[in-house]
Amino acid sequence: MINWHQLDPQQALRELNVDASQGLSSPEAVRRLAEYGRNELAERRAKSPWLILWEQLTAPMVLILIVAAIISTLLTDYKDVIAIGVIVVLKAHVMAIRSERLSLFRLGLLSNKPLLAAVILTGILQLGLVYLPFLQSVFRTIALPVLDLALSIAVTAAIFWAVEFEKWFIHRQEATR
Repeated sequence: MINWHQLDPQQALRELNVDASQGLSSPEAVRRLAEYGRNELAERRAKSPWLILWEQLTAPMVLILIVAAIISTLLTDYKDVIAIGVIVVLKAHVMAIRSERLSLFRLGLLSNKPLLAAVILTGILQLGLVYLPFLQSVFRTIALPVLDLALSIAVTAAIFWAVEFEKWFIHRQEATR
């Protein structure tokens, strides 16, 4: 298979047996149209929002969280149920509104305003649960030491980079086909 994107224009013209100054003759254009068909990309139907939501809610990590919520309910630890429920809903929402194929850096860090707002809101809520005294008493949390907070941010960042690497890897695999 020829990697057309790596060829300079003159090499591409030679491979295609085309004269740059005259282009294809009409009979040759008709022949190639009959042999190869129209120069069009096959349209893929966009996934419906409901299908995306279903895929997110049936992801293994979400299923594990749902089972944990059910177990917590049976043990009557409702605070854990609420926390797990919030995590499931936020994960499904954030994953549904992010780009499935393009890296965030290719799209632009500020290109997806709903995702950016969800990430900021989640961060604020998490910090509130840990550091605001009235929420600490409700959820029985304690303020994290700075090192633990840094570790938490590092783990979250590692997940982000893993997803971005996965998209880069898939894009690279598709490009070599």
